[in-house]
Amino acid sequence: AEERQGASQRLYRAVVDNASEAVVAIGPHGFIEACNPASEQLTGYAESDLVGESIFALLSEDHGDAVRRLADAEVQLSSSTELSLVRRDGTEIPVEVSYARTDIGDRVLTTAIVRNIAERKATEEALLAAKEAAERTSRAKDDFLAGMSHELRTPLNAVIGLSTILDREIHGELNEKQHEYVTQIESSGRHLLALINDILDLAKIGAQKLEPELAAVAVAPLVEAAV
Repeated sequence: AEERQGASQRLYRAVVDNASEAVVAIGPHGFIEACNPASEQLTGYAESDLVGESIFALLSEDHGDAVRRLADAEVQLSSSTELSLVRRDGTEIPVEVSYARTDIGDRVLTTAIVRNIAERKATEEALLAAKEAAERTSRAKDDFLAGMSHELRTPLNAVIGLSTILDREIHGELNEKQHEYVTQIESSGRHLLALINDILDLAKIGAQKLEPELAAVAVAPLVEAAV
């Protein structure tokens, strides 16, 4: 039985020692009682320095309440939390800590599995920054298109209106060639105006400000235009 128990302990120790994440056993008053080699790599301290050290010394002061809860065996802990770990060289890195409590005789030990999430945090921040930049770009584009479209509509309305007046010969007769040119001017102006209105509609859709207008529509012209 002793041999089996010893083999089991060696097995567990081998699993813990070879784990890629830091594993720390914390006593009732917040002092580290055992740790694995990954803890040395994570903190920069040797195992001999970590054992007997207070967990308070390794975590940022901003997380004082969380550390006190960790050291208080009577407090129910959540499964995991994010903290800032202070390395031996004074640098702080974000870590995710998973907790488990174990009764050892008449004492309660807290086992903390500590993961370095600096790379994950950097990726999250980069993605967030890219998302915010894309949103700013999209808003700037919509604002530009809306402003440009409004600025273009004003002279186009004048082009269309004046070409219509000329075509109706209100201020004098036009020859056949002049009628052709005026008709082309009006047609081109209306085409540009339709394009600008489409751009404005797209900007409104992007800003979620487009209101649908329900109306009866002749299907044949619509299909012909689409084709």
